[in-house]
Amino acid sequence: NILADRLVVDELIQNNAEPGAVSERLRAFLESPEKRDALRSQLSEVTAMLGGGGAHTRAAEAVSKWLKNA
Repeated sequence: NILADRLVVDELIQNNAEPGAVSERLRAFLESPEKRDALRSQLSEVTAMLGGGGAHTRAAEAVSKWLKNA
């Protein structure tokens, strides 16, 4: 989400990471080919932004830069 600069996937963090919430999100993808295709497309866009080899390092640098500017 940070690298995409938009909501790509729901972030179920800490108290929001409840079994019901997780299963609800997963069920939506299992039942909807359109949602799966949209997520694949959005994740492909983010992957393309990172380029080839060394993507983990570039991702960490991008997040670090974002945190410094927040």
